[in-house]
Amino acid sequence: MGGWVAAAIAAEVPHLVRGLPYEEDPQRFKSTVTGFGYRADWRLSWMTHAESFWETPLQMRYTSLDPSAQYRIRIVYAGDNFSMDTLIRLVANGKYEVHPPTQKPSPIAPLEFDIPVEATKGGELTLTFSAPPGMGSAGRGNQIAEVWLMKK
Repeated sequence: MGGWVAAAIAAEVPHLVRGLPYEEDPQRFKSTVTGFGYRADWRLSWMTHAESFWETPLQMRYTSLDPSAQYRIRIVYAGDNFSMDTLIRLVANGKYEVHPPTQKPSPIAPLEFDIPVEATKGGELTLTFSAPPGMGSAGRGNQIAEVWLMKK
């Protein structure tokens, strides 16, 4: 991937925690990568997604939030794995469950959840998307095409 393309992708998802540099994790076992999927009825924005493999969580980090505001998140879980045993869980700041292990909707549809007020009252938020331990295969459940953090 050319340097300018990588820079453009990084600029498009500034909140994505990418993980280790390539030299430290060349197989991307502990880092986030860009994945691709396609179905004829998908929007263009759903065909590229961030994903993590095995039991590596995928994280998004937000700073400079309004500590007195309540936030809501809109997520589009995409990718190529929509089997019944593919579950994804979302936790805010390591301790506030936003949603329990949930099957990704098929057909794809945006999901919305309230972020607990306690999670953002410090002005920062880390969202952790994870699959249940021991899921098997390559762990390709954490496949996220869109994340919208919205102030209510």
